Amino acid sequence: MKLELNRIEKPYVFELENESGTICKIDSSKDIGGKNKGLTPMELLAGALAACISIDVLMILNKQQIEPKIYAVSVDATKKNSVPSPFEKIHLIFIIAPESP
Repeated sequence: MKLELNRIEKPYVFELENESGTICKIDSSKDIGGKNKGLTPMELLAGALAACISIDVLMILNKQQIEPKIYAVSVDATKKNSVPSPFEKIHLIFIIAPESP
């Protein structure tokens, strides 16, 4: 996997591009100068965790020949109010509803 991160605007607006050319905009939070032009790195990290787990969950359901009608994950994350500001808690709530018979 190769990724390229480029700052496109001061102070903290970036574009992250993968090998396929897909681009994701990243920005910092407003309290340190962000401009709401993209997801924050911490949002991306928590979202990536939810997505990574979801692929495993959906693959397990697929193995059991279960195709959910609804699949969603709600992420509630809390981070420390300091520098650095690591996550203190990441709570994932999975919403899975099966197909109707």
